Amino acid sequence: MTTLKLALLRLNLNRHQVAFWEAKIQHAITLAATTEQFDRHSLAAEKNLVSVELTKLELLLKNKIDVAAISNQWKAASPQTRILVNFEIRHFLKDNIVFEDFDLHIIQHQHLMLRSIKSARGWLKSKRGLSNGVKATEIVHALSAIYREITHNRPDIASGPIEENNIPSLFEQLLLAALREGNIDIKPQSVRKLYSKVQKTDPSN
Repeated sequence: MTTLKLALLRLNLNRHQVAFWEAKIQHAITLAATTEQFDRHSLAAEKNLVSVELTKLELLLKNKIDVAAISNQWKAASPQTRILVNFEIRHFLKDNIVFEDFDLHIIQHQHLMLRSIKSARGWLKSKRGLSNGVKATEIVHALSAIYREITHNRPDIASGPIEENNIPSLFEQLLLAALREGNIDIKPQSVRKLYSKVQKTDPSN
C-alpha cells in the first residue's frame, strides 16, 4: 500500500473514497508538473528574448555609433531588458540615472552604456532563468483544497520543529505523501516550512 493511500485511510475514508481522492490527488500532481514545465519554458523564452535584445544594443554600440538607431532599438526593447540595463547603470553610477538621461554623443556615456549591457548579459548568463518550486507550490494549493473537501476543516499544521512527542498532523502526513508521490524529495520538517511560505503568499490556504 502506498504512503498516499495510508495517509488517506487515516482520514477515516472507505476504500472507494480512498480510490476517488487518490485519483484526484494524482490528477493534481500531474497538473502541477505540467504547470512547472510551462513556467520553465515561458521564463526561458523571456530570458532568450532579453539576451537577443542586449546583443543588438551591444553591437550597435561597438560599431560606428548611430545614436538614432540605438535610441530606436532601446524603445523597441522589452520592459525586462530596459529594467535590467537601467539597474546596471544605477549600480555603476551609484545614482538614480537611467538610459534616458544619457547623451550617446558623449564618449563617456557610450562606454558606460556598453559596460552596463555587458554586465547585464553576465548577470543573465549566471542565472538559470527558471522558477524554483512551482510544482511543490501547486501541490500545496491543491492538497489544501482537497483536504478541506474531505474534512470540511482548514489544514492544520504546526509551526515548531517536529519532535518525538510532536506527531505530524493528518494534513501534514497527506501533504508529505503527495509531495513525495510527485517525486519531490522533501523531509517532514521542510513540509512545514514550505506550507508556511505558501501561506504567506496566499493566506487563503
